[in-house]
Amino acid sequence: MIKMRKAVTYLFVIIAFIGINLYLGIRLIKQVEEFRLKSSSITVKVISEHRAGLVRIKDIDNDGEDEFVFCQNHTPDELEYFIFDLSGKSHMGTFTDRIVVPQSYHFYDVYYDNKLNILIFRFLERVGREIFLKDEDIHRNIHKTIKLEGLNFRSSEGSYRFRVLSLLGDLESDGKRELFIRLYSGFDRYPRGIVCVGPESGKLLWEYYCGPHVWDGKLVDLDGNGRKEVIMSTSAVNNGVECNETTDAHSYVIVLAGNGKEWWKKITGGWYTHAHSDIEDLDNDGTFEIVTTTGCHQVHNENRGQIFIFNGLTGEQKKHFFISDGSFSRPFVYKINTNQSRIYVGDSRGRIWMFDGNLDPLKIKAIVKEDVPIVLLNNPFGIWRAGEWPYLLACTPTRLLVYDKELSRKILDYTFARPIPFALLSINAYFAPGKSKQRYDAFVSTDKLYHLHESKFSPGKILKNLSTSGLLYTIIILLLFNVFCIYFTFGLKKTIFPPSRQESETKPSGFLEILQGIAHQLKNPISTILWTVEKIKRSSAESKNKNNMNSYRQLSDFLLEDVGTLRKQTDNMLKMLRIQKPRFRQKSLKPLLEQLVEQYRTIVDEKTEIRLKMEEDISLYIDDELFKDAIVILIDDAVEVMPEGCKISISVTSVPPLPDSKGRIGHVSIEVENTGRGMDENERSQAFTPLFSKKEKDSDIGLDLTICRQIIEAHEGKLEVQRRNGLGTSAKLIIPLKKRPPEE
Repeated sequence: MIKMRKAVTYLFVIIAFIGINLYLGIRLIKQVEEFRLKSSSITVKVISEHRAGLVRIKDIDNDGEDEFVFCQNHTPDELEYFIFDLSGKSHMGTFTDRIVVPQSYHFYDVYYDNKLNILIFRFLERVGREIFLKDEDIHRNIHKTIKLEGLNFRSSEGSYRFRVLSLLGDLESDGKRELFIRLYSGFDRYPRGIVCVGPESGKLLWEYYCGPHVWDGKLVDLDGNGRKEVIMSTSAVNNGVECNETTDAHSYVIVLAGNGKEWWKKITGGWYTHAHSDIEDLDNDGTFEIVTTTGCHQVHNENRGQIFIFNGLTGEQKKHFFISDGSFSRPFVYKINTNQSRIYVGDSRGRIWMFDGNLDPLKIKAIVKEDVPIVLLNNPFGIWRAGEWPYLLACTPTRLLVYDKELSRKILDYTFARPIPFALLSINAYFAPGKSKQRYDAFVSTDKLYHLHESKFSPGKILKNLSTSGLLYTIIILLLFNVFCIYFTFGLKKTIFPPSRQESETKPSGFLEILQGIAHQLKNPISTILWTVEKIKRSSAESKNKNNMNSYRQLSDFLLEDVGTLRKQTDNMLKMLRIQKPRFRQKSLKPLLEQLVEQYRTIVDEKTEIRLKMEEDISLYIDDELFKDAIVILIDDAVEVMPEGCKISISVTSVPPLPDSKGRIGHVSIEVENTGRGMDENERSQAFTPLFSKKEKDSDIGLDLTICRQIIEAHEGKLEVQRRNGLGTSAKLIIPLKKRPPEE
């Protein structure tokens, strides 16, 4: 009956062992991923709780690092424009300069006046049917005012509104910059368009009108003649406007020459769709291609997602790809080398697509489980110039994600505080990578303004993330649980299924082989963790911040102590496994003990005396490594219990067999005595009980004497521990004298 209960208990422990390990394993995998993402080289910081629109990226002070100019509502009647300085010369993480202007002002540039030693902001202001260009400093002092001449709104009602495209470039390569103004009529039935003016002269250079809404533009020298062309992306608002053979029931990509003459235009989608474009020489033939995708306000739409590749000079459609279950977001073209290009695009089904330069799909990655739109932000909307960004940046209504360019590794996964409406995300999410000397920086504007930047390795950050992710505690719990369960089930199995003497003497069980493998696997990661923590501790010594240094040291000491405990118990488990396979050789006992005693005399306290009493040498068949471990355990016990000092005596005698005995052999008696505090009766009775310890150190769980006894029993001997009549403890090892080694 008792044996049946033990068998049921054994089965229950095995099931619990598997179940808990499975649970902790799954938890560990999640925590490793969480720890990895928290320790990512990319960090996110909210620098404004309000949505802010990017209006310029520019190295204003010519220091080699970009400044970012943002705009947000200050009051219902005022706008606030502020500058973020990446160099941190003023206030890193704060806005360095700002200006508050009326809502009628439209920013288009900023520069630093070296003579006046002040920043000058440049605006357009509409007063009635007239437009003025104004230069003002941060104190609202006006430095220049120019009236635009020749601009015709084409409407007697004057219902046109305008926005400034972030395009300010030298079209003619003559040293004079041109400014592009985007005209739109909202949902009123008037043509939209774009006009080009000279910001220094105030003169209208040319104008172009069309039916759809112009919402993005880029300047590129498509034909290589030194003069830039204008590539416009439009959206189909669908309220019945037609102009220049275009209608707002369709979205288009339109290319204009530098003088405003139309080169070509192509329809890219139906109503409520948007054209998104990126430009690159995909096939390295000296001619730029325009990669255009079709997006939609709605998550699902009867308009299929399409990708076009147009010849930049002629508008000829070179490639075309479509999907029937969604629409595409902005494309991003990445030139790997002269012969290879990659095209990336997100869709409304939560996927990122990677194509080669011929629009052949290379990889399709569903990065979210929900059926939500993915907006790929690497192609900066409305930005004239931007720095490099070596990662893929994707945005969903709830998350901001960063991947490597092979889509094989997630680098960042940031969750927004609240979901972002898709219409806002699709059209108005701004991404701005900037040029920096030491790292990669970027800004993302959705519901708030976010700063993304590469962070350096920080020991404090690693330790904090180990703790907050729960990874460290899960590893410790997993290791301790496995050690306990393996030891417990091994002992329980021996009582239920005792092996035959022949089996126990000739070979270890398969269970012990598995246990040995686990012990070795535990030892390696513990050593790695110990090495890492010691490295962090050394790094803390180099820290100039005393608070950080003390914090690092406390955390490192805590981890070192815990990992040291795990390492010691793993070593104990390996010793127990080693006992199962002793390697017996004939050894002289006297030099072995003399060497061991001499080593201890050099390391113990001066108040501790160690003596060896052995008149003649004795030869035994022993496993010398295991035998030394047994003697070391007995000496260590005496030294650790009495750190203030004691006397330790090791006496070795040879006892011959009795004269009238038949078939008996003699034995060797090795007695280790100490003058420590000794054991009381309770301690002596539990001396060989696993998990019982009389030591005060937290790192000891009471396996030493158990290991010692198993070593002696492996030599077919026995261990006796007695309390001396006077003071201290006596441990006697009795090992039989054999003419040949025990069977291994």
